Amino acid sequence: MPFSRWLLERGDDVCAFLRGDDVAVAVPLRGQDPPQLDLPGEWRSVLDEALPVRLLERVQ
Repeated sequence: MPFSRWLLERGDDVCAFLRGDDVAVAVPLRGQDPPQLDLPGEWRSVLDEALPVRLLERVQ
């Protein structure tokens, strides 16, 4: 699978990627604002929303 398929474009201040088709991760590189992931379909957050990182899994 090409690396570009995993990478999610979220600007210079966020590292975001997909792990397969069912997991998405976003980590802020600068600042503490949690990144937003607007992905198609239904997703749920796995981690506490108070954390600055996002770990989402697709709802089946």
